[in-house]
Amino acid sequence: MRRLAGRALLLSALALSATNAARGQTPRTAIVPDSITVGAVFRVAIRVAVPAGERVVFPDTLTVPVNVEAAARREVEVDTAGGASHTYTAVYALTAWKPGIITLPPAQLRAEGPSGSHRFAATFPRVRVLSVLPPDSAGIEPKPAKDVLGPSRLMWPIVLGVLLLVAVIIGAIVLWRGRRPPVIVRPATPPRERALIELERVRRLGYLERGEWKAFYSAVSGVLRQYAADLEAQWSRDLTTAELSEAMDARLQQAMSSAGGRGGDRLIALLGGADLVKFAARRPSRPEAEQAWSESLGWVESFDWPEPAPAAALETT
Repeated sequence: MRRLAGRALLLSALALSATNAARGQTPRTAIVPDSITVGAVFRVAIRVAVPAGERVVFPDTLTVPVNVEAAARREVEVDTAGGASHTYTAVYALTAWKPGIITLPPAQLRAEGPSGSHRFAATFPRVRVLSVLPPDSAGIEPKPAKDVLGPSRLMWPIVLGVLLLVAVIIGAIVLWRGRRPPVIVRPATPPRERALIELERVRRLGYLERGEWKAFYSAVSGVLRQYAADLEAQWSRDLTTAELSEAMDARLQQAMSSAGGRGGDRLIALLGGADLVKFAARRPSRPEAEQAWSESLGWVESFDWPEPAPAAALETT
């Protein structure tokens, strides 16, 4: 719930910044929340609108100063509801570990389209990180530690105690290893079988009965994307639908698999329909949603692509 609220606040900040941004490929940026404390997660967003047919490539991670680090993987969303233009939004989660003013270096972006590609930069507002500790008003400075070991102190009891502790630890490790349960090697579930099980599970969650179209299409498209990623590392879930289409076309042409090519087109069509529901607020009918689920099930069952050899799973009894 907190993450959803943070995302909504971040998108609102981007919308407010649109009045000061030029149209085209001028990026808009926002950082939320306004009040950041040491160790808390805050989010940085970049939004760029480009003409239809172009795409924006964001860096995997932002360049950050010392005492700032990434808190989660980058998330990218594409809104195609604009018709003549598509809006790309990238969100980065960061954490700061020292109070003070933070200035993030500009992020280098790239727009690609039929006429070529060009680079441009996105700049960020400065933010202040606050300490979680109250200010020190007492003015008391701690004294340096005093030496507790002198020339007259006996050392042999300490050495004997350390040796005894080491012996106890070694004995406990040997006893634990002797009592460990046996390890049983079982074959892992193949990707296709796992995807079919997940699709059946999604159908039983009752999304259609409650009219939760966005949740239903998000779950179904997530299963399809995971199955494609399990088949080929190049078909990663981090890709947008357009990027996945290009990656599948290139890989399928390389393998010269005509049957696989048709299956790739079917997948892209299913994901494109899901994107309209997730990002363009399209409300399908229940028969349409059931048809999309049936076609997703059929695609998983019939996609002509060799599955990787399953790795063995270790289990204990």
